[in-house]
Amino acid sequence: MPAFEMQEGRGTRLYHGTMGNEVDLHTAHVHGLVGVTAGGEHVHSILLLPGPTGVVEIVMDNIGAWLFHCHVNDRLHASMQALLSVHPALTGSAKRAKSVSSFVPNRRHC
Repeated sequence: MPAFEMQEGRGTRLYHGTMGNEVDLHTAHVHGLVGVTAGGEHVHSILLLPGPTGVVEIVMDNIGAWLFHCHVNDRLHASMQALLSVHPALTGSAKRAKSVSSFVPNRRHC
């Protein structure tokens, strides 16, 4: 799966879904972060039976690179995993510097 890039302090919703038959169970698990389900439960992972969907809301409050994967071994071995990176929030001066640098031409190509 592709990597996820998030910024510290930002909230996001992870929408999970699965299809298939009785052997297609998934446990979507993200390390280093805690989410909240629609029922108000604080979770690191969500169990998905075939067919239903689930939503977990997470505030990115733990800077680092975290593994996001399924705990079902054959899926994990089949690369059902991704990296979820939480980057530090930009300060006011860093935001201005980033916006200005995007307009500065690259001297090697001028």
